[in-house]
Amino acid sequence: MNTPLETSTEEAIAQIDWTRMAKFLAPTMIILGGLFYLLSPMLTPFLLGALLAYFVHPAVDHFAQWRIPRAVGAVLCIAIGLLCIVGFVLVVLPL
Repeated sequence: MNTPLETSTEEAIAQIDWTRMAKFLAPTMIILGGLFYLLSPMLTPFLLGALLAYFVHPAVDHFAQWRIPRAVGAVLCIAIGLLCIVGFVLVVLPL
């Protein structure tokens, strides 16, 4: 037996005009995709910054638990990351 919530949800889904929605969403997605493609050189630094912040945040929190200021912890994390990258490059491509 269906509960009233399930029945109303199913009815609401059945009442959606999918062709009208597709006529709106398809051009919108094409325009947004083209806009992202054209703006990708400007959006790339923001995306890389967001990824860096996402990956460094747990380590900065860990340093903050050790009573190291967050700014110092962020600088330490970035410095350690850069040293790892430089070390990897020096191992892979010896001078």
